[in-house]
Amino acid sequence: MSNDNPAPVPDDEDLLTIADITERTKKNRATIYRWIKGGLFPPGRMTGPNSRQWTRREYRNWLESRAA
Repeated sequence: MSNDNPAPVPDDEDLLTIADITERTKKNRATIYRWIKGGLFPPGRMTGPNSRQWTRREYRNWLESRAA
């Protein structure tokens, strides 16, 4: 008997898109990419030729580092 359901992904590992990031930060895409280039925001990972994503953990760690 095979189980076709993949193992659940922990919330910290859920992936956020650039749209999710811009919604949460209230900053536009250009600002986020400028921050990445300047080392002010985590680079995330490329998930396609024109697609970048971040884990919730990466985003949360970035928020916590700004509060410190």
